Amino acid sequence: MINLRLAKVIFNISVSIILILVSLQIISTKSYMMIHDGLYDSHDRITWDYEYAVDQTMRYLNGFEDDLEFPSFEGGSDVLMTERGLLHMADVKVLYTNGKIIIATAIVLASVAGIYLWDRKEIFKTLKWVWVFPAVSVGLVTISMLIDFNWTFTQFHLLLFTNDLWMLSAMDPLIIMLPYQFFFSTAITVVVLIVLFHALTVFISYKKTSRN
Repeated sequence: MINLRLAKVIFNISVSIILILVSLQIISTKSYMMIHDGLYDSHDRITWDYEYAVDQTMRYLNGFEDDLEFPSFEGGSDVLMTERGLLHMADVKVLYTNGKIIIATAIVLASVAGIYLWDRKEIFKTLKWVWVFPAVSVGLVTISMLIDFNWTFTQFHLLLFTNDLWMLSAMDPLIIMLPYQFFFSTAITVVVLIVLFHALTVFISYKKTSRN
């Protein structure tokens, strides 16, 4: 039989993982990508349809396209991405898909633990401490990024990928569309979203418990 303390730990970590991965899902949408259109110097070298390329990439990551062998412009006959870029994005898609599986698993765990806590009127009291897990995990990563983003960025790729396909040429279409500055601003955006989502969750939990 699951005990109360274990249920609280499972619930808070699961909810936190959901909020973190939802934040990551937000920055991997076409809407988010289009905000960055023309923001970087590298975008001056874009000779293809940026919106079409973004749309195809997002459709690929979400499973609506089997591959990324799309042309520079809709209806064209060339292939925009390089072979190395295509192989790297295949690895990225695996991570993206695994992220969705983790979210689904976390939802199941949060639901089971949440029902247990709800029956004992402990669910909102428990949510007050949902910030602990991200404060340690995301907090350490954020500090590392602020000290040396390039080192953190490299370690992130070494941890998640078993090859060096992510080391693309500066002239690769992927790097032109998604330069170093994009990843820095996106990392900050993710941290802000994570903080906001957790802060809102804690705020709601305090409001709920204060009424009881």
